[in-house]
Amino acid sequence: MKRFCLLLLLMLLFGGRAVYAQQVDSMQVADTPLSKRMIELKEVEVLTDMAKFKKDSALKRTIYRKALKDAATHAEPQLFGTPGQVGISLDGGVSAFAMWVSGKKKKLKKFSAMLAADERQRFTSIRYNAEVVGRIMGIDDNSALAFVDSHPIPYDFVRAASDLEIKMWIRNEYRNASK
Repeated sequence: MKRFCLLLLLMLLFGGRAVYAQQVDSMQVADTPLSKRMIELKEVEVLTDMAKFKKDSALKRTIYRKALKDAATHAEPQLFGTPGQVGISLDGGVSAFAMWVSGKKKKLKKFSAMLAADERQRFTSIRYNAEVVGRIMGIDDNSALAFVDSHPIPYDFVRAASDLEIKMWIRNEYRNASK
């Protein structure tokens, strides 16, 4: 360990030249620089925030597909038959009743609503956040964060608006807040 530390110290002192240790007492320094190795990095995919959101949202919908489907389905009676003979079919009635009795249906609906609310909030925070407000209005981060917290933007507007319309909304809201 002492030899390694001493070797490392000598390498740092002699500016990257190769250091050869024969004994602990005597060291020799060669004037040849260390050989360079080629290091190849793995391919990296750089995504925008919106692309990350879309990819994550699709992954969540795939993972929770069955839970979301079960939360949205319910048993519906259907009439069938020929003239003179009529019947009623209740497709999925037993499983719907079992889910209702166990309380699973209520939990799935709550989970589905929570997932949708999280998705709306993440989408809104991509297009309307403290960084965007600070860049548009030229204010510091704390003021921009306070503005974003006190002036939430409607989700429907964020979904439908262009970048220019969002900038105009921010300017108008900031002007109104400053009065």
